[in-house]
Amino acid sequence: MVCIMNLNRRAFLQSSTAALFTGTLLKSLTASPSKASAQRSMKLDLSCGRIGVKADQRQAIDYAHQYGFEAVVPDAGYLGKLSDSQRNELKAEMKEKNLVFSAAGMPVDFRKTDEIFKQGLARLPQNSAALQRAGVTRTGTWLMPTHAELTYNQNFKQHTRRLKQISQVLADHGLRFGLEYVGPKTLWSSKMFPFIHSLPEARELIAAIDVQGVGLILDSWHWYTAHESRDDLLKLTNAD
Repeated sequence: MVCIMNLNRRAFLQSSTAALFTGTLLKSLTASPSKASAQRSMKLDLSCGRIGVKADQRQAIDYAHQYGFEAVVPDAGYLGKLSDSQRNELKAEMKEKNLVFSAAGMPVDFRKTDEIFKQGLARLPQNSAALQRAGVTRTGTWLMPTHAELTYNQNFKQHTRRLKQISQVLADHGLRFGLEYVGPKTLWSSKMFPFIHSLPEARELIAAIDVQGVGLILDSWHWYTAHESRDDLLKLTNAD
């Protein structure tokens, strides 16, 4: 941990990635898929957008299979256009390639005006139904840790109200909803009013939303920058 303290996020990720691919992860990828999966409680997930790779849903599935991943991010827009037979063919192909869908991004923009939020919320049932038919069980989003105008309490109330509505739609379609807090001080101190940027604060929001299936997305970088400990993680269960 001491050597990480002087690194920024980019340097941390670069050094961590290099270490992983020359060590544990490389061994995992070169092992048989079934053996590698049995050694972990999580799956290797390909999210093309997060690594700057341009790919549609079918290309992402092909890449995931080609490079030894076990899951791929679902595209609700693509999945919603499939007929029943096309969707069944896709499921069969993914099963043959030992792939599953990971968590989908939550498409509703809940951070801006009421009008924009309501427009996104109106489309959410259709998107959620498409994900459900494809066998997707999880969605997620991140929490902006600051606001230029809303105080912490005002922002908390707005998040609770909007995310509760979103969560209810997702729950109606069997989708769990993960919330990711963002920990770096450079972000939560960048505007007038800091907002949720730690594990306890995120859990307070989840409790206020009070909808079954809403929980945490944990990012090790945000956990580290929030000055949290191993013990904080060990207190969590899958239900969280």
